[in-house]
Amino acid sequence: MARYGQAFKNRAVARLLPPESAPLLAEVAHAVGVSADTLERWRNDALGLHNMEVKEIVQREVEFKSLVRGIFGFLVTEFGFGHATDESGKWSHILVFRHPETCQEVRVTNAFHGYDYGFDVSVSTARFGRLFRKMVYFRLKEKQDSGFSFVLESAKELQSALRNSSDDVLMRIEGTVQRRGKSANPIYSISVWLGYRKHLYFPDAYFPVVNDADGDVPIEVEVDGQPHTFVLNPGFWKTWCSEIRDRGNLVIREWLQRHYTLNWSRGKAPQVQLIPLGEYRFRLLPAEDSSVEVSS
Repeated sequence: MARYGQAFKNRAVARLLPPESAPLLAEVAHAVGVSADTLERWRNDALGLHNMEVKEIVQREVEFKSLVRGIFGFLVTEFGFGHATDESGKWSHILVFRHPETCQEVRVTNAFHGYDYGFDVSVSTARFGRLFRKMVYFRLKEKQDSGFSFVLESAKELQSALRNSSDDVLMRIEGTVQRRGKSANPIYSISVWLGYRKHLYFPDAYFPVVNDADGDVPIEVEVDGQPHTFVLNPGFWKTWCSEIRDRGNLVIREWLQRHYTLNWSRGKAPQVQLIPLGEYRFRLLPAEDSSVEVSS
């Protein structure tokens, strides 16, 4: 286990505090070579903060909501959303910002029921006659610090996402390339996560529901400007990790050769994104921050 001196910790934490105030904890963690959780723990220790118990989260409701309204004020001043409405329930604190013209909705939720996850920020967009919702930030309730630093962190991530949403960044579906079968002739596929834990809500708004009686159902994926047909079988909906595969063609394989590599180190598979185009059509793109470690 790596051990770090106090001077190193102090320099790393200083980058998160004024006057430097780096925008995102994850960026600083990557720059200094430690995990985000480790850097967050160092910061909390330096500020005398602690992770809150559920009882404290509930008791600080008024403070939490006031903080959210203030920190997320950029939604009103910069992006034209209406002021937050309080839609809290028995087991959650919820503030919702709605845009009067674009039909977008930003929902800031802190759920503290025993079976709920915790704090998250999600954006909903109505397109193609369906509701698309995507989570842009998430924090387990067990990891919420008493200084509410996660609220500021989430606001910065949301603001960055909205400022770069001209090409539907909020509707991008994350995926990972998979390589299966014999090493001499493997099959390449794109795995997408259809569940809450990978930030994709209402997946049937993106992909056709395939029942056993339906057989295979086609979707269209635009690859480097050319449309290609892939089929989804009933197994697509039976696991968390569902795959779009090369079947009788080499579209994904050839795309990997052009943009990435066919060989990568374990745990370092290429990351991709699918942009919904409507009517079960998508555009395949490399992930913006994807880097691949080539295996020897």
